[in-house]
Amino acid sequence: MSVVIDGLLGSSGFSDIAWKIQALGLVSDIRGQGLEDYVQARIVQRQSFVLRVTGKPAESSQVIEDYFSNLNAPADNPRLNAQHLLLKVSLARSFYEREDFCSASNILQKCQLPLKTSLPTYEVSALRKVMVLKAMIEMNEGNYQKAQSQLEVTWQTHVDTDDMNESDMNGSDMSGFDVLSYLIDVYCELGRPLTALTLLEPKIEVTQVHSRLHLREYRNLVISFAEASVCAALYEQAETVLCQLKRYFDKTLSNDTMNQQSHLRTLILYAQSLHHQSTDYPQWAETSKRWDAVVALSQKYVIIAATGMDYAVIRLSMCHVARELGQHEQSDEHFRVAAGILRAGGHFWRRGLGTY
Repeated sequence: MSVVIDGLLGSSGFSDIAWKIQALGLVSDIRGQGLEDYVQARIVQRQSFVLRVTGKPAESSQVIEDYFSNLNAPADNPRLNAQHLLLKVSLARSFYEREDFCSASNILQKCQLPLKTSLPTYEVSALRKVMVLKAMIEMNEGNYQKAQSQLEVTWQTHVDTDDMNESDMNGSDMSGFDVLSYLIDVYCELGRPLTALTLLEPKIEVTQVHSRLHLREYRNLVISFAEASVCAALYEQAETVLCQLKRYFDKTLSNDTMNQQSHLRTLILYAQSLHHQSTDYPQWAETSKRWDAVVALSQKYVIIAATGMDYAVIRLSMCHVARELGQHEQSDEHFRVAAGILRAGGHFWRRGLGTY
């Protein structure tokens, strides 16, 4: 029975949110007594993930807290310890999603990380996820150098780059791609996009990225590649991959928050790319359309609040475009809205809306 459930849990990591929910429903139907402890923990971890990415972070937290409150003894083997680490990462991530970075950080500080340098794959994967979330929190507090140090150590110590060649990807454990994609984001924030591209170029074949966009971790890596390309003013390269990403999202229902954020980030970079290049009226008019598409998508997905810092950055971009088009009243209105938001304060960082 554990083997069947383990297979269903593994398959719930693929496809869309509807299949993830269906797979977990099947697990609930056949779940019985006598399951191994790590399987029980993995069920909770997958349930919490689905709740979080369907916009229910509080319920996601509750599922995990209920599990730990009913736990009779601490983890007594590496595999169960890895699952407990993943549960704590998921719990911390649910607080992160609500911008409660202090609570998220406190949870991660209590994680007992494996100390050995040679670890099984499942412990390495859990460790990578802990370190990535720690770095995300640092970035939201503006501590880019500290985030860089954390991610570089993780990348150098706990990622086997030989397993990250395109020809070797099978989607079984791609947490190393997450480490790399966030390291790329940090390099962009620190004004080092060419360093980022040096790491990325062996992993990305610019004209062929569409063939692997169904893999979430690879998709995020491609988006980070596009951002580094925009930062380095390699606009043709950026737009080549952004157009492939746009086509993927146009035909894929983005019905979980992680996909929605990636879709929105793609459109933001698509707008930024032309914004940087625009010199005449037709180009500025097209740039305006791209920013309008960003706003329309953010309203459809409701993942950027109209009172949030991210929205202010978007409105400031639209303010500049309207000014270039001679639309002074619209430009002034964009500026008024953005200035009001910026005076109120808010969180610091979002992927695709960097501080640079």
